[in-house]
Amino acid sequence: MTRSSFSRALFLAAIAVFLLPTPSVAQRSGRAAQRAGGEPPTAARSDDTVGVRRPRGIYVVVVLDESRAKKDSDDLDALAANPAVSGLAVRMFWSSLQPAKDRYDFSKLDAAFAIAAARHKTVQLILVPGFGTPAWVLDEIPSCDDVLPPPSAPAEGRGEHAGGGHAAHAGGGKGEHGAGRADASRADAGRADTAGADGNKCGKALFAVSEGKAHGQKQELPLPWNPIYKNYWKAFLTEVASRYESHAEFVSIAVTGPTAESAEIIVPRAGDQLERWAQLLEIAYRDPSYHRSDKAFVEEWDAAVTVFGEVFHDVTIVLTRGSGLPDFTHGQGSAAQTAIVTAFGHHAVGTNSKATQTSGMKACRETEAGIEGVKEMSANASLSPRVLGGAQFDTSFSEKPAAEGCSASCSASAPVCASVTPSLALSNVLSVYFDDTPAGDLYHSKKGAAPMNYMQVYAPDIRFANTQPAIQTTLDQASQRILTQAK
Repeated sequence: MTRSSFSRALFLAAIAVFLLPTPSVAQRSGRAAQRAGGEPPTAARSDDTVGVRRPRGIYVVVVLDESRAKKDSDDLDALAANPAVSGLAVRMFWSSLQPAKDRYDFSKLDAAFAIAAARHKTVQLILVPGFGTPAWVLDEIPSCDDVLPPPSAPAEGRGEHAGGGHAAHAGGGKGEHGAGRADASRADAGRADTAGADGNKCGKALFAVSEGKAHGQKQELPLPWNPIYKNYWKAFLTEVASRYESHAEFVSIAVTGPTAESAEIIVPRAGDQLERWAQLLEIAYRDPSYHRSDKAFVEEWDAAVTVFGEVFHDVTIVLTRGSGLPDFTHGQGSAAQTAIVTAFGHHAVGTNSKATQTSGMKACRETEAGIEGVKEMSANASLSPRVLGGAQFDTSFSEKPAAEGCSASCSASAPVCASVTPSLALSNVLSVYFDDTPAGDLYHSKKGAAPMNYMQVYAPDIRFANTQPAIQTTLDQASQRILTQAK
């Protein structure tokens, strides 16, 4: 099946499952005064939207939460100084940045922005709620666990992405909603009366983490549709925008909210956790069309895009793909992701630009729908604003070359992968990244018209490149070729 027919099939499936809301086409009012613009020398502008900042080139993923801060913070300047690097992709949990309701701690983000400014580099933000929600927020959200069976450990999940999570909060969860209650959203029309006598007044539940360093741990997850969670998250994003929007280094932020451990469209769903979602949807919604359906997730992602488009101005809003929604029926999760991405392509985001990315790029996934879909959307000149393309390595090519860079098998333990070196791993993944782009023929792939704007690699790989001239040369060349084709 060709890429275009594959996408059409998924889109038709999505339409069959969901009645997609009509995206807004009107520009939101209240555009802020002109922000400070400009790009660093390593990421020259080529877009036709004056004042909108876009990520271009290679970004190093750094995790600055307390549990990992020393590892990535100590050499943050050395990472930013690498000549192949256009900037920092800073990943942090909400809980690290707002440890108390009335207290923020932006010290690590401030340091990252200061280093980027000094090095004439830019910053992408990946701020994660979900399992990264502060305990004080969880305290205000009543638990659904009294009416649900305990979750089992997941049997799935890459477990490769950087980052961890906080332990499940053991506190009450029976607090008053207070200032946390948000205005009703579009989805609230079908939501059950949570104040009824049946005791189903709840908005969080225990789930087993299905990805990242905390894989397998049971933690409390605020439900994507919970108004307390959504309102506090929007208030936090407003604070972030107020603090960093005027920084010329700030180029993009990932859409998050209906998420779990990362910015990807992934929630825990293995084993009996699928049935937990089914029960939670029945508790939350009167309308049976939401039951054993991903309709609520699709609507909450659309609502999250709206929030980011309203809160931020003149930067790039990034939707991170991921086939990780519940499959109540075969193919339902993939159809839901297609619906979310398709709606994003047409969704107005105020004065911002848009991008999609995959965060699971590896050599054995050359035909994987994530990177293919990113390129198909980036090549679509009919979308306005044009949707940019990006990709993040699935894991470190220098620390796990067989897992990241073996093109013959996705099993790192396969005998055919044993001889894969970091250099070969990097070469194989770049072949996937540049396939069907204007530089494809330079990487033994197909030359095409799909431009890619940025690539994200992990900090250990930049540290490795700092000591390996051949790897550094390969990254230098890749950086220049991305900057040449970037929009």
